[in-house]
Amino acid sequence: MIKPRLTPRPKQELTIQQALADKSHLSGSLGGFGKTLVGSELILRSGASVSLIVCPLKVIRNWKSALDRQTQTDVDVKQISGTKKGKLNFLDLTEGVPGVYIVGWEMFRSLHWGQFKFDVAIADECHRAANRRSKTGQMLQTVKAEYKLALSATPAGNRLEGIWNTAKWLWPDTKAYWPWVSHFFNTVLDPYEGKAIVGERRQGAVWESLPSATRFAPEVLNGIIDHEIVVDLAPAQRKLYNQFEATAIAWLDDHPLVADMPAVKGLRLRQMTLGVPTIEIGEDGEEIVKFAEDCKSSKIDALVELLGDLYADEPFPVVVYCHSRKFTEIVAKRLQAKGYRAVDFVGGQKAQTVSDKITGFGKDHDIIVATIAAIGEGVDGLQEVCNTEVWLSLDDNRILNTQARWRLDRPDAEPRTINRYLIRAEDTIETRQLGRLRTDDELLSASLDSQMEAAA
Repeated sequence: MIKPRLTPRPKQELTIQQALADKSHLSGSLGGFGKTLVGSELILRSGASVSLIVCPLKVIRNWKSALDRQTQTDVDVKQISGTKKGKLNFLDLTEGVPGVYIVGWEMFRSLHWGQFKFDVAIADECHRAANRRSKTGQMLQTVKAEYKLALSATPAGNRLEGIWNTAKWLWPDTKAYWPWVSHFFNTVLDPYEGKAIVGERRQGAVWESLPSATRFAPEVLNGIIDHEIVVDLAPAQRKLYNQFEATAIAWLDDHPLVADMPAVKGLRLRQMTLGVPTIEIGEDGEEIVKFAEDCKSSKIDALVELLGDLYADEPFPVVVYCHSRKFTEIVAKRLQAKGYRAVDFVGGQKAQTVSDKITGFGKDHDIIVATIAAIGEGVDGLQEVCNTEVWLSLDDNRILNTQARWRLDRPDAEPRTINRYLIRAEDTIETRQLGRLRTDDELLSASLDSQMEAAA
């Protein structure tokens, strides 16, 4: 059943009108603003015959739903993929058949686009192409269209200079990379990396220089209450953690756990803040680090205690986030064993399984335990039934953390209060990670958001 057509809110309408007038536009509005509606309206109002949408695979259904809703018809969205149908859709494109063509970023980078001229081209989550040297970034530069629209609440990716590749696509006369960098950024010579970028010469100058860009917060703002729960590692965790931190080697039963590189050591220490890992020998003799279902974990203990307090009266929907897939699956099983109606939400699950877990939230199950990477993009509807989230860990990628935070903090009929709990292990690598991520967030937000309120 097609939902009723939406009338764009004032800031959405302003963004649509600016995209139509300027023909190349960057919408960097925050999560929950409704950028899919903006893109759909651009396609419809421009009278486009042939359109291209490049987006994460998980949001293809969102684009289809938005186009159906705004046209009140069943739009034939032609997905380009490696399937037989997807290949036939690409053949239609090469033959100039009118329509809305949509492709995931993974497939997008493996095809050549220079032979086509689109009426509208939309790069959804354009930070996927922030690396100018990547195949994805290079392929974006080959897409030609009368109207170009880039969408992302984090358009620069993890580093502000990452916005250059999107700017170069939208406005081809943008300076070459290093002259552009020299104009906007301070640089130093690093003995290992060569020229290193250390910050904007003037805060906000990069964003101000973009010929056509809007960045708004959602027009309905929720209240966020942050709770930090600091836990001590369980004795078995602490002993293992301290030993590994000091020597980069520890014994798990009869198997040595060794880190021969700093990055591996950091990865293992973060695992140990979640629970005591174990080593399993695979069929090919490979050592696999994982978690046993009964592993010692102060974080699981704290989560169970918190849920006991929250559910003192009756169960209600809660989302639990974690950066580790292996631990996410263990947490879901432990909660199920304690009688909670919990499901895991991890990458690689079938589309129907994902859909069932979203639509069944608050009905068939009360708790979704999700990896941050899996739930961050293309998941909508959780905010309609849930206002409580618990973080067992953060991802090293600040973009993924930001996207996950917007699963519940989205506009609704009425503003509401969201309770956000962070369970952090005291005196561990998590303390340093949290400080670094907060600093990165502050630096990027200070530049990109410096004029957001004035623009609104």
